[in-house]
Amino acid sequence: MNHGDFIASLTVLTLVAVAVLWDSLEGSARLDAEPVAILNPALWPWSISGLYVLIAARAALSIKIFIAGHWTTAMAIGNTTLAILFMSLMTTLLGRGELINPELILAATEYSASTDMPRSLALIAGFTIVGFASWSIAIGWRRTARTSNR
Repeated sequence: MNHGDFIASLTVLTLVAVAVLWDSLEGSARLDAEPVAILNPALWPWSISGLYVLIAARAALSIKIFIAGHWTTAMAIGNTTLAILFMSLMTTLLGRGELINPELILAATEYSASTDMPRSLALIAGFTIVGFASWSIAIGWRRTARTSNR
């Protein structure tokens, strides 16, 4: 892992952690000029703590890869495991209707011309979650293969 990849990895992880905290403290959306969290406030403390554990574990893996200077099969397996755990946590919460703040969903349904809008948002969120995790897995294995081919 080069310096750029290392810095980018830690920057993205930090931004995600700060965004989750910001959303819970300040709210990332507005309803009638009042701040409202996008993530369901009921996710605190357990689900959000689980997310923070996954973020910290991925940061630790990035540091390990940077120190080693290359990817190994064990690192790719660790990366795959973390990505699957992230995807599992987020899609389970999304599928149960627990990820997005119900107040926000209710407001979106009331103000939307389409009652399918919450379902559409859930599909977009689901594809984004699965896409992000899949991309992370593919990058890890590609870099591992590139290292072993040298």
